Amino acid sequence: MSIFNSSVVIKQGYMVKRSQNKKLYTLVNYKKRWFVLTKKYLIYYEDDNAAKKKEKGRVELDRVHTIESAQCFFSNEEVGVDGELFPFLVGYHQDDDYTLFLLTIRSLDRVEWILAIREACANNKNVKYYFHPAPWNGRKWHCCKINTKLAEGCRECSTWVPIQNGSPSKDSVKENLKNKENINTLTDRDRNEDIDGIELLDELQFLSVVEA
Repeated sequence: MSIFNSSVVIKQGYMVKRSQNKKLYTLVNYKKRWFVLTKKYLIYYEDDNAAKKKEKGRVELDRVHTIESAQCFFSNEEVGVDGELFPFLVGYHQDDDYTLFLLTIRSLDRVEWILAIREACANNKNVKYYFHPAPWNGRKWHCCKINTKLAEGCRECSTWVPIQNGSPSKDSVKENLKNKENINTLTDRDRNEDIDGIELLDELQFLSVVEA
């Protein structure tokens, strides 16, 4: 059954996906994919052609344990896209532990995707406390240079809180404001961009709570 017939679409749009290298000997590559977020899945398609949607993969949201901004570990030449890109990651467990690295073309897009996925996963019980903000390259972690793949993450995870009935509570807005610095990337340039984006969203959410 098509996801569009069975679930409400929360958010959708193009992002660049890094290969997850689930097989032992596979080359790293980057592909532009059409992503669809529902209450149960994050699904990606080859493109947004409604008549010929070809699903390329999906993540079950109840298996997600990490949703964080990522470190810039790539070059534009590698990705094949000009201009600045803004990475984030979705970590999940499905037989094994995997991390889906995604790139957006705008800082605000990344913030919106992170918040939307976090809201959809707000009641998950298996969240992690630490994460690696860059991928394992086959020999070591790109971020901390540790050469043990099972090493605990080198960065502390931020937290997210449930938003009830589609509207943020005052407590949830305050909590998101308190933790917003953890959504930033690890470079000063990206950090400044993300604070602007997250402050805008928090301000809009806070106003909606006050007016209600």
